[in-house]
Amino acid sequence: MPRRSVALLASLLAAVLGFACADDEPSPRERCADEGIGECCDDSECAGGSLCDFDYICSPGPDGVSCSEPSGDRLCHLRCDAADEGQACPDDAGTCTRIERFQGGDAGQEAFVCR
Repeated sequence: MPRRSVALLASLLAAVLGFACADDEPSPRERCADEGIGECCDDSECAGGSLCDFDYICSPGPDGVSCSEPSGDRLCHLRCDAADEGQACPDDAGTCTRIERFQGGDAGQEAFVCR
């Protein structure tokens, strides 16, 4: 099976299982929401055109899905274009920076945000 298909299958499995780390443990997203630190735990909590800087990797294993410790500042960051990488963002929103995002999957996705 091609690597991309394996990564997609693992991501779908994680979604179906609700990103649970174990039956009795909350997912990183659930822990984030319970902690109430920062302004977001998911992109859906940010305004249009922004991404949430909260990432963690989940992958299937023999004992179910296991998840890494989350990383990120839990803040919404404006998206920018690859062509603008390294350039200043509007309204002093930082510099357009390339990041790799996971948000529960085990295959990263490239994005560009103002930091």
